[in-house]
Amino acid sequence: MAYCSGTSTELSPIDVAGVRRAYERRLPGTVLSPVGALCLSSHASVPNGDTAFGWECDEAFDDQEWLFDAVNSALHIQVPGHPENPRCLDVDTLDYTDVQTWDCHYGANQQWEFRRVLLRGYGGLCLTRPNGSGPVTMETCTGADTQLWRLEPGDAYASMRFRAETAPICLAAKGISGNSVVAEVCDGSYQIYVPSVLRNWQGNLVQGETAAVPAPQGAGGGQDFYLIKGGQIRLPSVGGGTQYCFDVQDVWNSDFTSGLGGPAPGQRVQTFECYASQLNQRWNLTGDIMSVGKCLTMSGNAAANGANATVRRCDGSEVQDWDYYW
Repeated sequence: MAYCSGTSTELSPIDVAGVRRAYERRLPGTVLSPVGALCLSSHASVPNGDTAFGWECDEAFDDQEWLFDAVNSALHIQVPGHPENPRCLDVDTLDYTDVQTWDCHYGANQQWEFRRVLLRGYGGLCLTRPNGSGPVTMETCTGADTQLWRLEPGDAYASMRFRAETAPICLAAKGISGNSVVAEVCDGSYQIYVPSVLRNWQGNLVQGETAAVPAPQGAGGGQDFYLIKGGQIRLPSVGGGTQYCFDVQDVWNSDFTSGLGGPAPGQRVQTFECYASQLNQRWNLTGDIMSVGKCLTMSGNAAANGANATVRRCDGSEVQDWDYYW
C-alpha cells in the first residue's frame, strides 16, 4: 500500500478498504455483495425513487452506510449533515421488484428481514449450535442447518432475537462473565420457516413448510440482544451495571498479535465485559436480506459498478448472498 491521502501518515480511502477487506472487517452499515465485492449504494440526498445499486466499496461517503433500525425493521442511510432525515431502502410498490431510496414511512415495503444467515465472528468462523440444546461454538462455515439463523424482534424495546432457521431453538445468555452462550428452546411461540423450494448452501434442493406451535412451559430466558454499532452483540444491562457482549473465549487481541492465540474451530462463545476494540467481540451476518417475501438481489452484471439492486423470488443463488456489518 503506497497510496497515501495527502500526508505520509494518513491512509487513502482505497488503502483503508484494502486493510478492512484483508482483516474481514468493514465500516458499520456495510451491505456487501460478495459477487464482485460491491457495496449496496444509494445517494441519500436525491429525490424519492433513486435506484439502489452496487458499487466498489470506497468507504469514504455516507451513501454506503446502511443502519438497521430494529424498531421498524428498516435499513436506512442519512443525508450528510442531517441525521434527522433518514432515507430508507424501499421496494417500489409499482412493480414490487425495483429497490430504491425513499423517505422513511416504515410501511411493509420498507421492512427488511435477515433470514437463513450465518453469524460470522472472529477469524471468519461461524457460530454453531449443537443438534439439540447446549453451548455454542465457533466452527468452519459450511452452511449446515446448525449454522443458519434468522433475526426477529425481541421482547425488549429495539432488541433482536437469534432463532434457528429450521428448529425451535434460540440463542440465550445470562449477564455473568464467562457464562457460555447456549442454544435452547425459544421462549414463547415459534415458527419453523423454509420456503417451499430452496437451494441450500451446497446447491441441493430441499423442501419445507411453515408451522407455528407453542413453546414448552418455562422455556427460554435471556434471549433478547442488542446489535451495537461496530459489530457487538450486547446483553441488556440491569440497573446500569456492567455491559456484557458475545465473546469468543481466550483470544485477546494481544494474544493474537504475539502469536499466543487466534481463531480456531471449537472455541467456546461466552459472555464477557464489552470491549469495543476486541476483534473476538465483533460479528456480522452472511445470508439473505428479504422484503415483501422476496430476496434482495444484485441484478444484471452483478460484478460491475452500477448493477441494480432488485428483489426476486428466493432461489439460493450467490447474487442473493449479502454480508451485513452493523
